[in-house]
Amino acid sequence: MIAESIYHLFKRAGPVGRALLDGVGHRAQLAMLEISELRDRVTSSLVMGLVALILALLGGIALTFAIAAAVWHREDRGLWLALLTLVYFVTAGVLALVMTRRLKRLEFLPETSRQLNEDRLCLGALLHDEKQQPHPAP
Repeated sequence: MIAESIYHLFKRAGPVGRALLDGVGHRAQLAMLEISELRDRVTSSLVMGLVALILALLGGIALTFAIAAAVWHREDRGLWLALLTLVYFVTAGVLALVMTRRLKRLEFLPETSRQLNEDRLCLGALLHDEKQQPHPAP
């Protein structure tokens, strides 16, 4: 009911209203497409990241056991295992920093935002031109 009344209001508003209505419809379609693409990319990235995490954990455990077995007879085995642990923590910290920087640069709906900004400028110009033109007397 409300959507129909808004639709008729824009239809009566003339070319600016129709342009606004068409623009909103097109931008909504573009936003839905970009959201769908973003969802697909995020889902596949999460699955690959989870598999990589599991394999990395298994590999890290196996490597730790291998190094522990290789240096177990030595007196400085504690130092070796402590250094290995330090390498793990430093690598995890670097990866966390890289991930944080990448997430800060992530743009949400960049193309839709750009086109909405262009639409705003065009509608502003249309409204400005409509105010400048004299309206004929009825």
